[in-house]
Amino acid sequence: MPSLRRAISSTKPGNSALALGLDTLIAALYRNPDSNNVPTVDSILQDEPNDAIVTIDSQTKGAQGNQLYTFAKLSHTSLVSSILTWLTGDNINDNSVTDDPSHGVDKLAACWIETTGSDSCLGLRALIAPDAEAAPTSPRLLKPVDRLAVRGPTRVTLGMPFEATIRVPPSFLRPQLAVYQLGETARVKPEEVTATGANANLHVHITPKLLGPVSFGVRAVFADGGVSVRTLHAFVAPPAAPLAPVAPLAPVAPLAPVGPLAPVGPVGPAAPAATAGPSASTSEASAATISTRGDRVIILIRKSPPKAGELLRPAPMGRHHGAPLRGRLATRSA
Repeated sequence: MPSLRRAISSTKPGNSALALGLDTLIAALYRNPDSNNVPTVDSILQDEPNDAIVTIDSQTKGAQGNQLYTFAKLSHTSLVSSILTWLTGDNINDNSVTDDPSHGVDKLAACWIETTGSDSCLGLRALIAPDAEAAPTSPRLLKPVDRLAVRGPTRVTLGMPFEATIRVPPSFLRPQLAVYQLGETARVKPEEVTATGANANLHVHITPKLLGPVSFGVRAVFADGGVSVRTLHAFVAPPAAPLAPVAPLAPVAPLAPVGPLAPVGPVGPAAPAATAGPSASTSEASAATISTRGDRVIILIRKSPPKAGELLRPAPMGRHHGAPLRGRLATRSA
């Protein structure tokens, strides 16, 4: 099966942040940075169309016709935030093939992968509308100064603004302030912020846009061209999930009314106690007394209540009405 080749290339904007950063760094290596013999990205690449790193020919070598597409106004990659923060040129464009606001690069690459390189994917070009390009920015020499101190919380919440305190010398006019955010997997480009208060204690509100450990870089540009950068480190936590609403309790059915209790009748006479011996002597019994002596049990059955002063005497052990007892149970009828 023949190999399939598709190429995506780009040309940098005239105000490319990547080109500006590289030109500024190159100039800093020379004794006279303003000299005309200081090279630039364009002069190094012999003024060929490029993305601030390589030329178009190098990006698309081996591809032709519908096998390639070149995006305009996108640099090779976005500039590192820590360097971008120091650049003070106006209208800097940091868009790149790795950070394309129109998502045209991702759409075209995805279409080619899904359709195995179909030519129909190039129709997506009509959907890509690059932003208007600002006038090119000349490289500007940086003037790092130490005039900034930043304080803020170490734990904040995603999407909820927090206050940071910025201190600058009171002898200087209030600087222009911008903040970038750098997380573990993403970044937020520098955004201007408005400060309140006096120089000794300026207050700004920053809205976290990334989760996890985040570095908030604060850049201050002073009227004399001096630039100070300080970093505030904080952990950005997700917002707390709202508590689920508690369902209302089901109404409790009222208890059924209790009817009047039935009247209780008179208590009947107690059944006669069971006794040993002839039925004639036990049918009229009204009371019984149980006692023990040694290993024998004595049951005294009375036919009538005892008279006052009468002493109950048990029958001789071992006999009942003259008949010998064969067990250990002795009874006597009174």
